[in-house]
Amino acid sequence: MPARVSLKEIAATVGLSVASVSEILNNRPNNYSSEATKERVRRVAKEMGYQVSFGYKLLRRQKTRTVAIMNSRAQMNDEEHIMALTLRLTTGFDRLGYAAYYNAFSDDAEANLKKVRELIGRGVESFVFLGQPFGQQEIMAELEASGINSVGIAATFPRWVKSCLFIGGEALIRYFRSQIGDNFRLICEKKQCNPGCHGFGALMRAYPELSGQEITKRFIYPMEDIDFYVSDPHASWEHHGFETTARLLHDFPAIRGIVYMNDSFAVGGGNCLLQPGYRKYRNLLLGGFNNDQVIRNYPLPISSVQHNLSRLAAELVKEALLPTPCGRLLSPELHIRIPTGKRGYPYWTEHTEDAAKAIRRLSTIPDSGSKKNQPNKISSCYGKRKRGVIAKKEADSQKMM
Repeated sequence: MPARVSLKEIAATVGLSVASVSEILNNRPNNYSSEATKERVRRVAKEMGYQVSFGYKLLRRQKTRTVAIMNSRAQMNDEEHIMALTLRLTTGFDRLGYAAYYNAFSDDAEANLKKVRELIGRGVESFVFLGQPFGQQEIMAELEASGINSVGIAATFPRWVKSCLFIGGEALIRYFRSQIGDNFRLICEKKQCNPGCHGFGALMRAYPELSGQEITKRFIYPMEDIDFYVSDPHASWEHHGFETTARLLHDFPAIRGIVYMNDSFAVGGGNCLLQPGYRKYRNLLLGGFNNDQVIRNYPLPISSVQHNLSRLAAELVKEALLPTPCGRLLSPELHIRIPTGKRGYPYWTEHTEDAAKAIRRLSTIPDSGSKKNQPNKISSCYGKRKRGVIAKKEADSQKMM
């Protein structure tokens, strides 16, 4: 087992006194070194394999510069946008000299509270909650009693920063409305047919003049509820997306657009359209949520809504280390994919826009109507701006070749 790196060795490498290095690595307030020097010392210490003695710090009631990133359920560990957000959070804390625990809660509220207490005992200074854990109220009471800071991505937490899928969903619905009028459906589980669900809620925002009952009657195509604890959620979602899309097209053969609750459902629907008997439906507008990697290289254009993960991570890192009140709503990104009409790859072009800005712009565009059996033709709602962005990307690509 290699010997631990000493402060003396680090001090000799960076050309500072042992006392100065100790003050920097232990975050002593009486150290007046520049930020550049502090960053250099921490970087060199990390490269040399220096490890902080947490036991020593805990005995002396010193800060350990550790945070805990907690998923509300283990099933979230496999969600692509959660993995991407976690990586950004870990990197953000690391840049500030903080180490991060990454763990997941269970469905047992008592076990969740016990896990939080164990992490507090290890010297965790702050918690970042991804999702809403069972026993949330008891967890918040424990953190408050211990003087531990926290921030979550749901508005049910005392301090929160949230990327609002309702805003993104409304932007996606308004885009569909500008292209094909009201001739589209949202495929969702029966349990999701309520205003608290991002898909249903987006429809209510886009059609404020309609009641929930009218929304359900005009736009919802329900599917059976799926067990949350299936072994492979994505495979299950794709399967149900495929089967439900086939039924929808049988019931509404003149439909011109379908919105799905996530990208895996949308891929299942796309797989249905790629079957030989569904060729005539391949010009349907398709939409999903999360903008997962699978739809970024899919042969059919699937528009989607994506959390602004870089901004969300930066805000969470900042707020996790502050005691001040916090409640911030962030606008996600709208990714619109439009068919090129070409045979070769890529089969579509993409336009990305802040969802809130897209809502303001699309609100001024009249509905296209919903004429039956009319092939989808993308209007000029993005106009020269879209073509200019794409032309610039193509020019940049040529320069790099």
